[in-house]
Amino acid sequence: MSSIVAVKGSQGFIISSDSIVFKYATDQSGAIIGKIKGATRKLFQIHDDILVVGLGNWDSYFPMFNSVASLNLQKNDLLNEIRNSAAKLTDARVYVFSRQVEGIILDIIENGQVQLNRSGAVMYPEKLLNSLFLTMYESEHSMAIRKSGMLGIAALVNAYNAFASSLCSDIAAPFDTVLFTPEGTFNFSGGVTRLPTGNFS
Repeated sequence: MSSIVAVKGSQGFIISSDSIVFKYATDQSGAIIGKIKGATRKLFQIHDDILVVGLGNWDSYFPMFNSVASLNLQKNDLLNEIRNSAAKLTDARVYVFSRQVEGIILDIIENGQVQLNRSGAVMYPEKLLNSLFLTMYESEHSMAIRKSGMLGIAALVNAYNAFASSLCSDIAAPFDTVLFTPEGTFNFSGGVTRLPTGNFS
């Protein structure tokens, strides 16, 4: 599964994703017979105002991201296309961040359902890691750190990522952690990969 954390602050979203990806091996009938673990970035820019993250089967979400990015559509048309395409995936979750007049909007697409304008996302491979993150993030000490602004929030996210990766083999550094704002993108660590790219799987 690997991980994504997206938390909203005063300037936009802190978005962080690890570097593990999974590709699924199939037999001649198409049945899944195993999965292969690899490493690459999972935070992609498909338009000046749109970032996407995929979790699950790399062979499902990455070709779709690349194909949609290559259409060169206007922003709203591109958003509709990425939502519709992601809703067809049965083995991946897709997170779409877009710049709008009202600020940064997060849409989450999973199990064929499109959830618009979400407040954030925390998805680690294990439920206990998700629960621990929420407990930590809302603690008295974390609240004090968060008051220091977006740098404090990013520090908390990166610290928890390091903790989580030490407990779970399906999470691994390096992490791409960025601040996505109405004015631009600020990289805390790693970065964003621009699509489309050439034929790649």
